[in-house]
Amino acid sequence: MSIFNSFKKALGFPDTYDDENDVDSDDADQTENADDTGRPQLDLTLPTRAEETGASNSAKKQESVPQAETTDAPGNQPETADNGADTDALASKAFDCVVELFNSIQPDFVKQCLDTEAQRRYITEHIDSSLREALNHATIQAREAGRRQWQAERSRLSADLDSLKKQYASIKRRSEDFQNAQLSEARQKRALSDRVHDLESQVAALEAEKEQFQIENRSMANKLRASGVLRGIDTSSSDTAADTETAKELAETKAALEKINTEAESLRTRCKELEDELAQNRKERDEMEAEMQKSVEIIDSHIADFEHVKKKKDARISQLSSSLKAAEKRIAGLEKALDEKNSLLDEASSLTESLRSTIETNLRTHADVEHTLRQEINMLRGNQTLVDTNPSYSAPALTAAPAEPEIPEIKESKISAIDDLMDNTDWFVAPDPVPLKKDPEVEEQFGYKEPRTRQTRQLDDDKQLSLF
Repeated sequence: MSIFNSFKKALGFPDTYDDENDVDSDDADQTENADDTGRPQLDLTLPTRAEETGASNSAKKQESVPQAETTDAPGNQPETADNGADTDALASKAFDCVVELFNSIQPDFVKQCLDTEAQRRYITEHIDSSLREALNHATIQAREAGRRQWQAERSRLSADLDSLKKQYASIKRRSEDFQNAQLSEARQKRALSDRVHDLESQVAALEAEKEQFQIENRSMANKLRASGVLRGIDTSSSDTAADTETAKELAETKAALEKINTEAESLRTRCKELEDELAQNRKERDEMEAEMQKSVEIIDSHIADFEHVKKKKDARISQLSSSLKAAEKRIAGLEKALDEKNSLLDEASSLTESLRSTIETNLRTHADVEHTLRQEINMLRGNQTLVDTNPSYSAPALTAAPAEPEIPEIKESKISAIDDLMDNTDWFVAPDPVPLKKDPEVEEQFGYKEPRTRQTRQLDDDKQLSLF
């Protein structure tokens, strides 16, 4: 996990980076009005008739689907150029440190042969397969978590929006019912007003007719009193019959007038009741309009909040998608660079093995040449000692030649000797060819062979040392 954390730091992610907390950070301002279940509380005071749901709810839902789809336009793509540049800068700094650390442990001649820019490209473009799989897995998990969170939030807000739309439809339906009732009452009021006007005109006409009858009665009574009350019954019989008929008509007129007055009074009472009912309906209508306006404002505010949250979620998803695409491109580039670096490492390994074998061969050759030269030097030392002494071939008794000193066998250098020669660049130069070693047994058959001389104890002679 330390490698993964280092790679996260190089890409600009903190150690305690949490995708779910980052996704939920945009909705932190909505949790203040949430209840224990995590759903926002809607402060809607709706009438009891809000429970009546009509067939218009399905139409409202169908209308809300295109509106929700229009908000998913690709215009909410955020620009992540600055974020990518910062990430690349951090990754470049981290990989520069890795390159410096790697090169600091190399020998000087290896440092001179290394290409730091190629190493930087290799490290930035290649990562281990396990780390790449872990990064892909973490990216997929972050994407799935963000998608699940967004879908849950969207479904919750959609449910709240559907509930608000249902309540709005119920309020609107009640408002339409009140408007229809108001129109019906207005029509009834106009009809009653027309009827009252007709009755009032009839009452006025009847009152005028009554006054006329009263005037006629008074005039007739005055005429009767003026004509003389002392007339005989025979002479006034015809006038009595006329007066009786007039009184009867007057009684009928009074009865009709009383009936009309009673009907007019009842109509006035009914009109007053209708006016009171109309005023009450107007008051209820005003209250319902105010309540409906308040509900519409609340619904509009919740819809605006939903659209704002949805835009934030869409922007966050777009940002995560672009970051994921950039990470995938970066991973592909790193894979390609890793392949190139592996090929370079293979070439370097093969070259190292070749150099190692060459060094071993040169060391063995050098040891063989040194051993041969030491043997020849010892032989030359022995011959020079015999020449300097006075040889006597006729001497009957020769002292026994002392045994040649044993030359210590030079052990072959171990592979660790390469480490001692790493600072020396002479081993790059090809060594001189080894001279052919003469076989003394083969040369005995050809030419003159100098006799073997006696070797004295004096081994370190100035003449012998002059050979070197």
